[in-house]
Amino acid sequence: MTSIEYILPSDKPNGQQVPVEAAITQQRLNALYITREAWLQAAAAEIASDFEDVGYAIPPRIRFAIAFPSTGRSGNTLGECWADDASADRTHEIFLRADLQDPREVLGVLTHELVHAIVSPAAKHGPVFKKCAVAIGLNGPMRSTTPSEKLAQRLGTIAETLGPLPHAALDFSTRKKQTTRLVRAQCSSCGYIARLARLWVERIGPPHLPGSRRHGRMTGVAISKPRLAVACCAGSWRVTQRGALSGAAATTGGFPTPMGRL
Repeated sequence: MTSIEYILPSDKPNGQQVPVEAAITQQRLNALYITREAWLQAAAAEIASDFEDVGYAIPPRIRFAIAFPSTGRSGNTLGECWADDASADRTHEIFLRADLQDPREVLGVLTHELVHAIVSPAAKHGPVFKKCAVAIGLNGPMRSTTPSEKLAQRLGTIAETLGPLPHAALDFSTRKKQTTRLVRAQCSSCGYIARLARLWVERIGPPHLPGSRRHGRMTGVAISKPRLAVACCAGSWRVTQRGALSGAAATTGGFPTPMGRL
């Protein structure tokens, strides 16, 4: 826990000062955190004492955020811990999923990620992780732990002490998904893969295999639903991405399309 090296003055008229511990306790009771990061930082400081009681110490440098994990909106990842060697200033980074909202649930996920920070994310959910997780009071499969009754009560007390979590869950379902995609073309003869916009296939023609004497210039492209096939002298290209392509069959007449680094 971060040490506090000052004594807060009391509100008494005589200006009497109060002991540090009492001042800290009163400050926590009156705390109103205006950022999610500050709330999570204070929560980790509270949970640190519970880890110390079972023989573990959380790393001194950790940053916290409620955001998207590396998997984005997809998947079931609720939290993510990055080791300090992935950070430019050697700081552990913990991210909690943005559609979480209940403070007790957030604290449960935070505790799980703190275990990762303590034993190193490289330990994954193996025996070293399990030993620490069980000691702190996490139950169930190690990939999706849940707090024991005792730990849940403790996290509930911490949530009440910290006050409201300044965060509201994001509804991922309201975000419009991207519809424009590059189609994936692959030569059925040599396996060469290219990605291109279907617009240019329709307007100009199919791609050419770069520097290929064996295959040479392609002879045409057939556009169909939901796949795209492009013929060349030694095989055919097939676009495997699903989705309809508009327009009729096209030919390779005119300007050939060079295929460079994609």
